[in-house]
Order: sequence, then structure tokens, then C-alpha cells
Amino acid sequence: MRSGSIRLILALALTLPFPLSAASAQAATGATTTTIQVPRLIRINGVVGQPPDKAGTSASIDLIFALYSDEAGGEPLWQETQKVELDATGHYSVLLGSSQPEGLPVELFNAAQAQWLGVARQGEAEQPRIMLVSVPFALKAGDAETLGGRPASAFALAAPPQADSKNALNPHEGTSEAADLSGEHPLAITGGGTADYLPMWTSASALGSSPVFENKTSHNLGVGTTAPTAALEVVNNSETPFLAETKGPKLAAIQGTNTATSGTATGVAGSTNSAGGAGVYGETFTKGGTGVWGANYATTGSNFGVYGYTASSVYNAAGVYGYASGSGNGVVGDSNGADYGTGVWGISGAKTGYGYGVYGQSLTGPGVFGKTTAPGGYGVEAVNRATSGYSDGLYVDTSSYDGVGAWIDNAAGGYILVGAVKDSGVHEFHVDGGGNGKFAGDLDVVGSISKSRGSFKIDDPIDPANKFLYHSFVESPDMMNVYNGNITTDATGLATVVLPDYFEALNRDFRYQLTVIGQFAQAIVDKEIAGNQFVIRTSAPNVKVSWQVTGIRQDPWANAHRIPNEESKPARERGYYLHPEFYGAGEEKSIDARNATPSPAMRHPDREKLAVSDLPKHAE
Repeated sequence: MRSGSIRLILALALTLPFPLSAASAQAATGATTTTIQVPRLIRINGVVGQPPDKAGTSASIDLIFALYSDEAGGEPLWQETQKVELDATGHYSVLLGSSQPEGLPVELFNAAQAQWLGVARQGEAEQPRIMLVSVPFALKAGDAETLGGRPASAFALAAPPQADSKNALNPHEGTSEAADLSGEHPLAITGGGTADYLPMWTSASALGSSPVFENKTSHNLGVGTTAPTAALEVVNNSETPFLAETKGPKLAAIQGTNTATSGTATGVAGSTNSAGGAGVYGETFTKGGTGVWGANYATTGSNFGVYGYTASSVYNAAGVYGYASGSGNGVVGDSNGADYGTGVWGISGAKTGYGYGVYGQSLTGPGVFGKTTAPGGYGVEAVNRATSGYSDGLYVDTSSYDGVGAWIDNAAGGYILVGAVKDSGVHEFHVDGGGNGKFAGDLDVVGSISKSRGSFKIDDPIDPANKFLYHSFVESPDMMNVYNGNITTDATGLATVVLPDYFEALNRDFRYQLTVIGQFAQAIVDKEIAGNQFVIRTSAPNVKVSWQVTGIRQDPWANAHRIPNEESKPARERGYYLHPEFYGAGEEKSIDARNATPSPAMRHPDREKLAVSDLPKHAE
């Protein structure tokens, strides 16, 4: 088959471009109503550049016609193949849709978009497409006069409402008669409601009562209660939890706002008397979301963003309980930099048993994590005012082999631990003299220790039940190691002292001391240390010698962290003393007092006065 160009000339074969309605047709003819259909055909005239057989003669050819929504590319919306007759000049005329009983689908022209016609010979590439003009879209007019395929005459108008009716939906509105809507409304609404309950549709044509009750006097709404005491009070007496859900990233499932400026005002109050129940339960699956969020913007009074209270005597009961199974946080408190503000503050009023102000437990992250960026603030503050018994300001425990009971870090180089003691009502800050730190177990320190004195303290071996025994540390101005022992020379007066394998790697600048024991003789170092050993020679054979060797640490850490013998005090500590009482100065000249943070009692006296009895109790 030889290829040739195809030219198209579009013509519309619609005998009724604007179809008559069924009523108009009846009036015009006086005949029975019929539906006049618009032919679903489009006339296409075209020419093939060269007849397939021989120029100057007629012939038949198969052409593929397709409609597209795009000028190029894409899948066809519709297509058909027709055998067309070509005249001697290659012209042809076809009706698109004639190969199908219903013609062209009306749905092709429902959308307000252009249509493109593509024509191709059987087995050859499609020729450039041509856009249809607007006339073929008149096919939609055949459907525009109908409703669901039915003519307008198939529908009857509803009767107009009564002239004296007050309300077409309820003609008894405002009268003392019972408003039975059944049978009087065109929609035949059934059912009714209960006084003071908001109505609800129980089906498409029936009304009933919702669970929402409105107090006529206060206009408070209640769900599950007929005596709501808040704008909205929900009481759930079933085993199915009340669930409020939001899909919006910035929306709140439940938001409580109370604008009262005095009294015990509450934004959201939750109470439960059920074992294992929750007064307020919040859950979120949104990144950055909050299960329960409480804010209090009052500037005076004892105000709480979130307040939790429990009267249970069970040791593991909690006023506020936070749980995190991943890398999140069970409870996060933020005072937002407010003076004397507290992110999370816990008080336990337990008189017996294991009472906790704040109890934290975590399987991965911190059980309790505290952070402050305010000068004078505390990341975590623990206070115990008990005067007897086994009371702890802060108790930390870990059951993990690799875990840490308490991890304390001060990146600014300040104090890690400060002990505060009371003396005649004055707060002093010391790490000795009554403010001692105590470690029951081994202590590892990665770094340096600076101290005023050092010793061991043990039960006196002579009188262990009644006395302690102290010995001071041996100290030097450099990082000195001491090694000693006894050795006896042989028949030639020689003895070799073998030192540890690490001796020369650890030490430098060796010094020797030799003492002869039991007889008069001379002793010298015959050969100095080499290969972790040295040789002693005595003037007589078989002489016992007591020896001592010292060395200065030279390991990499020691070389990088030499202890200075003397240094100037920092500017803020000049004029202050570690022990001012020995230099004729008062306690105010103490370096600890200069650097210490004010005590909790001095910083916020009202907190010392606030007791459990002052806090609001849960609603009875």
C-alpha cells in the first residue's frame, strides 16, 4: 500500500441542531408525546493524496478514525475502523459512529474540553490530528432537555402550601396542640424528641433525642449527665471510652479554655473513680503533636497548666503519669523562662509508704528529664523536708549493667554537685564540714580531682568498734609514681631488681634510694634502669638492701593535662578564699558563696510555705 496525505473537511449531519422538548413536539403535531433523538453521527469529508490502486480510478480503503483529548500523544477516547469508498480524485465521505448501533457516545462531549480527530490507513502511522469545531458538541443538547433521561412532562409540581399555614414543616408551631409531624409533612417525618435534649436524625425521615442535654438556666451542655456544671461536661458510664479525634495537623481534639481571672477556674477537668481509669487521657500519632497539653496564663495565684491528683493508697498510683515507649517523652514540662516557674513540679503528701512527688520510668530514654536555660534555674530540683526516717531529696536507681543512676554534666565548667547545709538558719554552700558527699561503692573519675585534703578512713584495726583510722595521701608537686622493695645481693655482691613491664612506658626522670639492712656495707646502683630493671652492687656479699625508685608520669593523658603547681585565681574569684576563716575573713568571702546559686528557700520563699493541704483537691 502506498502512503499519501489525508486532508479532512468536517461537516455536521444533524437534522435538528436544537432539539424540541417532548411538550413542544406534542403541541406542534397534536400527536402522542415522543422523544426526538438527535443523530449521534458526525459527517467527515476527506481526501487521500493518492488512491491506493491507481490514480484516476475509484477504490475502497480501510481507515481508522480516533478521537483524542490532546493534539499529540495519549490514548484515544474513542475509535472505529470504516471501509470508505474513494472517488477517482481520492475524496471520501463518512459518518463517524455509523459502525456502532448507538452512534457516538454522548459522554465524549460532556466535558468542556477540545477533541482532536486522528485518521490513519490500516497498518500505517496516524496523520496529523485536526481539532473538531464546536458544532459536534451540540450532541449534548439532546440530553440537556431531560432529567435522568426522562422528559420534563414526566414530573408533576408539588401542591403549594396552605395560605393560612404558619409553618409548612410544622403547622402546629406556636400552638398548644401536639405537633405530630407524621402525615402532615410532605417528607412524612416520624418520631419526636425529649424535652431539653438536642434532637438528632435517627434516619433519613425520623427524629429522636441525642445524648446532649442542655440546662435551661445555665445553658451548660452535658453528655451523660442532666446536671452539667461546666460549659460542656461529659460523663461516661459505659466501658466504651469517649473519643474525640481530629485529623487536622494544627487542630485539637478537645480544647478547654477558661477566661475567668479569679477562683479555682479549670480549662479541662477530668475525674475518675474507676480502678485503672484515667481522668484525662490524651493520645496523638502526629509528629510534633501533644497527647494532653495544659496552659495557664494567669499571672498571680497558685495556677497550674496541668494538675494531677490521686488519693489512692497504692504505691504506684500517680496524679500525672507519663509513658514513652520510643524516643519520645512521657511528660514534658516547660516554664517558658518565667521567674520562679517550674516545668514539672511534684509533691507527695504520703505519710507512710513509698510516696513520690515525681516518679519517672523509661525503657530507653530518661525516666525524668529536666532542663533550664534561665540563670538561677534548676533542671531538676529535689527537696526533702523530713526530719527523721530514711528520706531522700533525690533517689536514683538503675537496674541496667550499662545504665547510670544519675548523670550530671555542666558544660559551662561550673559545679556539678553542690551541698547546701544550714547553720543557725544561714544557708552555706560547702562540700565539707557538714555538707559532705557520700558514695557507697567505687568511684571512677575521668579527669582531675582538686581537694583541700585527702585520706583513707577505715575502722581502726586496734579498736574497730569504737574508733576510725585516717592516713593522709602522699602528695608531690609533680605527677610522681613510687616503687619500692627489698632484695639481697648474691655471693658476688650483685642483685637485679625487676620492675613492671609498663614501668618505662609510664615513667621518666628516675630517682633511686638504697638502704643497707643488718650490717655495715656500701650499696650503689651499678646499672641504671634499662629494659625495666636495674642492678645493685654492695661492698660485701649477701647484703639485704631496701630500695625505692620514683618516676614522673609520661603517658599521653598526663602529658596533655599537667597539674600546675601554682596559678592565678580567675577574675571573679580574686579577693575570695577557699577557707576564708583561716585568713581573718568572713564567710561572705568564700569562693563557694561567690559562685553558688541561691538556695531554693531564698530564691522562692513562697514555695517553702506551700504544702499539700494548700493544693486544690479533685472534684468529689
